[in-house]
Amino acid sequence: MLKPIDIREKQFEIKMRGYDREQVDDFLDQIMQDMATLYKDNASLTEEINKLKAKMTEFEAKEKSLAQ
Repeated sequence: MLKPIDIREKQFEIKMRGYDREQVDDFLDQIMQDMATLYKDNASLTEEINKLKAKMTEFEAKEKSLAQ
């Protein structure tokens, strides 16, 4: 999986009739920023899921205890 640093460090060959280098760099910067945000959000959501799973396990144990 690509990481933002992979995008930042990617180098392309320069060709005679290639793309505008500045436009490509600007676009890659946008992609890198979006990916960094997605990684951060994903980590936060994963942490939240783990907390909710722990709470659910705790409540299931309490429910089982009350049922007995």
